[in-house]
Amino acid sequence: MAISDLFSKRRRRLSGDVPDIVTYDTFSSEFRTQLVYLIMDALGDSNHPLSERCYRQVVTALRREYGVFKLSNRGSQDHPYIDLLAFVEYELDVEHVLDAIELVMRASESLDRPPEAPTVKAVVHELNARFAEHGLGYQYEGREIIRTDSKLLHQEAVRPALALLNEKNFAGAQQEFLTAFEHHRHGREKDALTWALKALESTLKVICGKRKWPDGGQAKDLLDTVFGRGLIEPIWQSEFAGLRSVLESGVPTARNRRGAHGQGATVVTVPGYLAAFVLHQTAAAIVFLVEADKAKP
Repeated sequence: MAISDLFSKRRRRLSGDVPDIVTYDTFSSEFRTQLVYLIMDALGDSNHPLSERCYRQVVTALRREYGVFKLSNRGSQDHPYIDLLAFVEYELDVEHVLDAIELVMRASESLDRPPEAPTVKAVVHELNARFAEHGLGYQYEGREIIRTDSKLLHQEAVRPALALLNEKNFAGAQQEFLTAFEHHRHGREKDALTWALKALESTLKVICGKRKWPDGGQAKDLLDTVFGRGLIEPIWQSEFAGLRSVLESGVPTARNRRGAHGQGATVVTVPGYLAAFVLHQTAAAIVFLVEADKAKP
């Protein structure tokens, strides 16, 4: 169902009373109620056999992962539909709520939807719009919920990177890229850096393999190959010197120094803002490399 641009919303926008700080760890009761409506749009009437099966699959998966027989004290062990909606409405752990929404969105893609039902695309659009409306730093992209951290960077780098990596040849790189964001969402920042570099290396290997260039070695070796083979025209080499510096020493070095190697006697802590920077840096690098590859004969 389309989002209504109500009078009260317009008044808040005009007065400047709109979310201007992205948050991650608190969901309002209003937002949770909207999620309940979205779940019903996504999976349909629980009395329908196919919809009931989807509700049961989602709830069973969550129960098994959390090691419980019932998701919510307000829910019902025998009625997955009730248990799921109560869980989304009252569960205190925001990440667990996001787990549920992610599984719901995936399950909705397998449903045969009646003509009058909202399309999966429409439900995804509303979910992402609701995240933005409430100033929540999440979006549903590529069948996963990811943190946006910077909306501008997300729009200009992350979404284009996911779109480009959606091609079959880049499936491995896309999964690694999404895994990096998943680690970041759960605060596993060292793992986020490691998987960010894997995604960059996989992208480079696909480009080199397709062109029958040497595709072995680590990021620096692969970068030397694509630059040495003229992926970027010589006339533009000086223009992209800064980008090459970022690619050679930015993403790889951040990961190698902080995430991938032994940390010795002192525990190394990777702050979330550093991981977010490297993830967006990786996304921009991937977009640049894939677009450069497409442009080169």
